[in-house]
Formats: sequence, C-alpha cells, structure tokens
Amino acid sequence: FQEVMRFVLSSPQRLFDRMRLKREKVVEIENPVSSEYTCMRNWLLPSLMEVLSKNTHEEFPQKIFDIGKMFKYDESKESGIYEFTRLGIAICDKEADYTTIRQILDYLLSHLGLSYEIKETDHPSFISGRVGRVSVNGEDVAYIGELHPEVLTNFEIEMPTSALELNLTELFKQQAQ
Repeated sequence: FQEVMRFVLSSPQRLFDRMRLKREKVVEIENPVSSEYTCMRNWLLPSLMEVLSKNTHEEFPQKIFDIGKMFKYDESKESGIYEFTRLGIAICDKEADYTTIRQILDYLLSHLGLSYEIKETDHPSFISGRVGRVSVNGEDVAYIGELHPEVLTNFEIEMPTSALELNLTELFKQQAQ
C-alpha cells in the first residue's frame, strides 16, 4: 500500500455531493482562500477518492491509505469541536471487491488482537448489499465495502474500488478494555 497524506481541509461538494451523501454541518473556515478548501474534513474516503481520480493514468492495482485527523461539532467539548483519528484504505482495480477489502480488515484487527462483527447496513456511498458496519465490543468503528458506481463516476474513476474507513480513536478505546 502507498501512503498518501491529504489536507485536513476539504469542501462540502467533495465530502457530501460527490459521495452521494446528504449535507450536514461541518467545521467551516472563516475566510477560505479557495472554494476547494472551505471546511475541515469529517471523513477520509473523499480524500482517497480524490487521489485515485488524479491517478487514473497510472498502473493498476492502486492501493492507498491515509491516517489523519477528522473534525466534527461537539458542544460537550471545550472548543466545541471533537477531533479524532481515522484510517482510510482504498483499493482500485478490476478485481477490487468486498472480499478484497475484508481481508485487509481481518489482517489489521487480528494483529491488534481484536475480534469484531460486521452487520449489513446501507450507506449511500457504497453499493447496497456490499457494505457493512464493523463493530468491536459492540461499538461501531468502521464502514467497509465497494464504492457505488455513481461515486466512481463523480470522481471519473473507471475501475471498481473497495474501501474501508476505521475510526482509530474509538478502536483504541476498545482495545484498551
């Protein structure tokens, strides 16, 4: 896997519209320099999709990951913002599917000594029936699945892409228990 390091700044278009999600409140930048970077990201997969979209001319398979900070509003925090860390992994290849990304998840969590379960769920960014919600000790810590064809089209990606996004802050809380 190739590590990519993306900006913590993003745009609602990238975070929501291109990922087929309903817009929600995000931490906005007061005086953004560019319309491309108007808010703080609240999840990683849009950033990974952006990297894949800029590398469609490169060889496949493309296997990338990023570990970084995310930001959400939380009135219980002194700053009003909850900061947490996530790991995002994406595989773009004609053979990329749910099983491929599930093997990565199995490897990661088994090496951390954690057992988990996956519940079938719906998420607009993923193909229905090919997406799951991962939980450790009953706490949801990840989404995993195959990205929806409309998401791929929105990023001008022609290869199937499977991905997972793991909330490391929550995962490590579960590991400590």
